[in-house]
Amino acid sequence: MQWYSAERAEIVRAERRDEEHVESLEEEISNVIKSVFGTNVWRRYYKHLHAISEICYYFLTTLSGKQTLGEEYLGLVQVDGNRSAASLSRRFFFVVLHSLSPYLLETHLKNLENTVAHPSTSKFLGVRVDNNEAARESFKQMLKWIRLTGVPLATVIHLAVFYLNGTFYNISKRLAGIEYLSMRPQTNIEASKLYKFLGYVSTIQSFVTIATVLYSLATSKPAPEEDRPRTSSKSRETFFSTSKFKCPICLESSPPATTPCGHLFCWKCIIEHAHNGADSEGLSPCPQCRSMFHPNRVVPLINL
Repeated sequence: MQWYSAERAEIVRAERRDEEHVESLEEEISNVIKSVFGTNVWRRYYKHLHAISEICYYFLTTLSGKQTLGEEYLGLVQVDGNRSAASLSRRFFFVVLHSLSPYLLETHLKNLENTVAHPSTSKFLGVRVDNNEAARESFKQMLKWIRLTGVPLATVIHLAVFYLNGTFYNISKRLAGIEYLSMRPQTNIEASKLYKFLGYVSTIQSFVTIATVLYSLATSKPAPEEDRPRTSSKSRETFFSTSKFKCPICLESSPPATTPCGHLFCWKCIIEHAHNGADSEGLSPCPQCRSMFHPNRVVPLINL
């Protein structure tokens, strides 16, 4: 059988189809957990379901030496740089990176943010922050930028590189050295031109974002010491120790926010859930009762 280099359009369609099947599997697992163990258990572990679904999906396909449903639909096979079948070690490395690294990176960055923000932290990356609120706030903003902007920006840049050269769709396959060959001879010049155009646009967008960040850092001036709000370590410790509300999603003591249906979550968790789970109309289901709401209807509660 003759093999051909897989084109960008084939790879994109295969990846998107796999994403759809993973989402469908995640929904089924979610329904099973809620029906068997109840909503409380589901609410505690629902953040892990996407990683679990990806591990299950790729264990049954890629790790078992079979094509994924997207690869089978498009007639693609995984190979290494020498056009030999991808080894088990490469496939295992890809599955671990693809399924766990986003979850672990997100969790680690959030833990670092919480560590910096906690009043008991006196030093971070060799810099004292116990009596330096400016340094503490700078570290918090840096970690938040990396988590919310830096990591997605790196993904966009990598996707732009794929649109330009058409080899590795995601970072995990690049690091694992897994490429694609196609069973079908296809040459769609117009599609290749379109993807290259998207690559140039994404590259320009990424450079503009980076330039904007660098410019804001270069032109920003620290507020005078007398203008900064002064918060003693004692008052911060009192706030953390007296906070009675524990978010049912992250299980941390945080200032609460309420959805229109009346359920309470911490502000970070419910806003992230609202943006990640939004449908085409911008509505998201409440993690507890599944009532639909818009992110701008979430209300922070003060002095609860």
